[in-house]
Amino acid sequence: MGLKLPAFLITAATDGRAGVPDLSAPISGAGALRDLSVMVIVIPFAICFRILITFAYNRTRFSVLIASITHASFNEASEIISPNVTGDP
Repeated sequence: MGLKLPAFLITAATDGRAGVPDLSAPISGAGALRDLSVMVIVIPFAICFRILITFAYNRTRFSVLIASITHASFNEASEIISPNVTGDP
């Protein structure tokens, strides 16, 4: 039986990172503030997204297809929006 790794570990291993953040880098004030501001936006969105997916799953009599289509539509919307968001301060 072989070791099975998630795909993000395998693809990140090709550039030497293996999915592990660089913990030796110092945390700067600007970087910490940026990370906190992103978390303030992302966490409420993630909670609302989970509620929406659960609602879609429950209201369609436990249809995984509708829940997955809802999830895929959010993924596609983020792909369309993400080129407009640089993430650089």
